Amino acid sequence: MLFNSFGFIFLFLPLTLTGYYVIYNRLGTRPAFGWLVAASLIFYGYWNPLFVLLLLFSIGFNYGVEQRIIGAISHQLRYRWYVFGILTNLTVLGYFKYANFFLDNLNSLIGSQFHLAGIVLPLGISFFTFQQITLLVDAFVERKKSHYGLLSHSLFICFFPQLIAGPIVHHKEMMPQFDKNPSDQLWFNLAVGVSLFSIGLAKKVLIADTMGLSASNLFDNTSFALHEPHLLEAWGGVLSFGFQVYFDFSGYSDMALGLAFMFGIRLPINFASPFKAGSMIEFWSRWHISLSRLILDYVYTPLALRFMRFSVQLGGGRFKRYLIAITLPSLLTFLLDGFWHGAGWNFILFGFLHGVALIFNQAWRQSRRSIPYWMGWILTFMVVTFAWVPFRTADFSAMGEIYQGLLGLNGMTFPHTLVVWVEPVWPDLGVWMGRHSWADMSGEHLIHLLVFCPLLLLGVLFLPNSNQWLGPYNPGLSSKGYPATVVPRQAVHDWHWRPHPALALGMAALFVWSVLSLNRVTEFIYFQF
Repeated sequence: MLFNSFGFIFLFLPLTLTGYYVIYNRLGTRPAFGWLVAASLIFYGYWNPLFVLLLLFSIGFNYGVEQRIIGAISHQLRYRWYVFGILTNLTVLGYFKYANFFLDNLNSLIGSQFHLAGIVLPLGISFFTFQQITLLVDAFVERKKSHYGLLSHSLFICFFPQLIAGPIVHHKEMMPQFDKNPSDQLWFNLAVGVSLFSIGLAKKVLIADTMGLSASNLFDNTSFALHEPHLLEAWGGVLSFGFQVYFDFSGYSDMALGLAFMFGIRLPINFASPFKAGSMIEFWSRWHISLSRLILDYVYTPLALRFMRFSVQLGGGRFKRYLIAITLPSLLTFLLDGFWHGAGWNFILFGFLHGVALIFNQAWRQSRRSIPYWMGWILTFMVVTFAWVPFRTADFSAMGEIYQGLLGLNGMTFPHTLVVWVEPVWPDLGVWMGRHSWADMSGEHLIHLLVFCPLLLLGVLFLPNSNQWLGPYNPGLSSKGYPATVVPRQAVHDWHWRPHPALALGMAALFVWSVLSLNRVTEFIYFQF
């Protein structure tokens, strides 16, 4: 079930929300949690009911292993349960997500024809599996017995606003919230939640899906029709995809925050204007914040510490120690990050490009030199833009053609549509452009490149994001698990969200516009991970 579908908006959400508050007020906390867990399982099972069994197995298995780790009478026994739990989770994830990838590569090497037929990637398996693994790691390290039972554990894992595509939440920031009474601020929760949901829906339906048309025009034509994109066509398609994935993920993040807020729960802020970043390090502190936090805490930091000890043992100069202690952990971490995004060499290349960029960024910081922020922003935006190409297509020959187009190696000709626009205004220029024109880029896609992309870029650079706009009312948790910075009520300006009839009317109009534009229901891009 998709957030941007009629069934979810007009049936599932109203019934779930109404049932939750009615049961909470009349029967108490645990029945309300049971209702929300059941609704979340229905939400997940709408796509494929069989995978509800996988989700229930993951919840029950990991809860049982967590209790065994905490209650073990010796370190050795505790460690065995810990390793057993981690390996089981990774095995299940690896089977569904990576088994055929490894078999296909093995077939290419030895000429075999091994293949596991019928494997379908369960929605959200990477997200809820990683969430379970962090529980086991924390149980092993902290050895604290939790007073939360299986029901609370189940709600923590399968709470539907964050089940499919995150944010990846931590039990320390979520469990205490389940003890609070959501009815204390019912109308406030609904006002803020519906506003966030409406903003996210508009980002997805009105912006992301629209920009996706130009992106598909470039990538699909290049992959399936052996097309050689020219300069403007290549930049138009790649930039369109950049804004598509930006507003697709930003829209999903807003909708997830808004849905949780309606139930009195604050999820971690997962998206914070990454296109404003002046460095690659800053970019990854703003993009998919919960994943970056998880990778930093559970992958990069342990790797860096191990490599640092190794570099000290090897000895050598400062450069050698830096190369071992910083470069290798960064590259390995982002190769894993790319592989997490998908079972394909294109995603590994995507991770490699970001890893190399991070290494240069770290080296520049170590040199203690500085460049103007605008220059850092241009470099960051260009690296991110070029890295979208392998993120979008697994066809390496198509990647090469698109990169050639971006660099102008396929020609710097003009769309015939642009020639038609220019010729009546400037005949001589129009005739010259006509000699170097092609007829592949439609007027719609040309408008995306020359009008929409610049406007969207100005918007993301100079307008407050939705979390900043609602900042005084704490729409989500910061990356450290605490409420985002509160702006004193007397400091709230007119451009901040606040309860007001005119604003309510505006949100209603935005919601109606988005719903009327649901002429085709599309999945969120991060659903495939």
